[in-house]
Amino acid sequence: MLMKFDLLIQGGRDAAGHRLDVAIRDGRIMGTGSFEEKSANRVLDAQGKILLPNLIDPHVHFNQPGRSEWEGLATGTAAARAGGIATVFDMPLNSTPPVLSLKEFEAKQAAIAEHACIDVKIWAGIIPGNHRDLKAMARAGAIGFKAFYCDSGLDEFPATDRESLIRAMQEIADTGLRVAVHAEHPAYLQPGGSTSKQWCENRPIQAELAAIEDVIRAAAKTGCKAHIVHISSAEGIQLVHRLKQMLGIDVTCETCPHYLLLNQADMERIGARAKCAPPLRPEQDRQALVDCFKTGLIDVLGSDHSPCLSSMKDGRFDEAWGGISGVQHGLQLLYAAMPDALPMIVDCMSTRVASAFGLRKTGQLAAGQAAPRFLLNPAIETNVDDIDLLYRNRQSAFTGMSLRGKFIPIDAT
Repeated sequence: MLMKFDLLIQGGRDAAGHRLDVAIRDGRIMGTGSFEEKSANRVLDAQGKILLPNLIDPHVHFNQPGRSEWEGLATGTAAARAGGIATVFDMPLNSTPPVLSLKEFEAKQAAIAEHACIDVKIWAGIIPGNHRDLKAMARAGAIGFKAFYCDSGLDEFPATDRESLIRAMQEIADTGLRVAVHAEHPAYLQPGGSTSKQWCENRPIQAELAAIEDVIRAAAKTGCKAHIVHISSAEGIQLVHRLKQMLGIDVTCETCPHYLLLNQADMERIGARAKCAPPLRPEQDRQALVDCFKTGLIDVLGSDHSPCLSSMKDGRFDEAWGGISGVQHGLQLLYAAMPDALPMIVDCMSTRVASAFGLRKTGQLAAGQAAPRFLLNPAIETNVDDIDLLYRNRQSAFTGMSLRGKFIPIDAT
């Protein structure tokens, strides 16, 4: 007698619109396609709903331990879960101290075990002089390593110059992990900017391009895998691909919903809530980046959820924290803005992330993968409202923007 499935999700459709049943046992997908109701102990009717692979946000700052008043793992992971996210990769800053050694890595692990409500992977940090600590963090389970090529805004996480980056990459290369870099070249940056317009002018696309080239050539020199985070321009994406092909190396690229949805004029309208680095670009650059995304040139989407105290966004623009809170609504915002691109949105938030970072048991609707945690009801359309934000500090550059879809936890239906 064949053992029945624990759960059959029946009658839903995948992101491309194809009808799909998913059979689950012991928390794993046993098969997809078409199944009879009698094959399962419980049947979930997914008619009119979209079946999603487990979504992954590879770029969040939850700031715990040490700066949890800015966010914290409890509120951060709750907001991610509300946005359909099953796994996040937490950055080594803005924790205090940042994750730069095994001791700090273990402190982050302990905080995750106590406070997180979803799966959290840990980025370890690279700064000048900590190259001898990197392999220990790799052995402890780091998902990868993060460096800043310019000032991070925090004294405890100084910028990594090219020599230090190469030294770190030499240590990391044989671990198979990626080095992710905030790519803005300090030689092309001007300090400050009392207005949003000046902020954008002081952080030009050329700074991004120069840093991307340095990072990728360092990766080629060392044989280390690389990842360029939050690219704000089509030129940056295209440069990654040109160098990748020319040098024959493994490098991936990321952008964020705010670069696809907002432009420089929006920053001027919204104010400090939309301040970020790299900055938002003019409309023609935003549209060119969207074109790169729709044609498959972007590997992954990450929110770069970088929250802070509300008071740090309320004062003068030049004194405001440079970061956007966005982990709660990424897919719904993008789906509302470009509904025809839903398959690519989902792919860049699941399958491509899992592939880039070696996660073999999540990110796909396929046999052997972790069971999906959410359905998406595409019929529900709302707007971002501060009162609905689950962040510790309820502020968003996306307030008032359209959302499409509501996530339904599968284990709660």
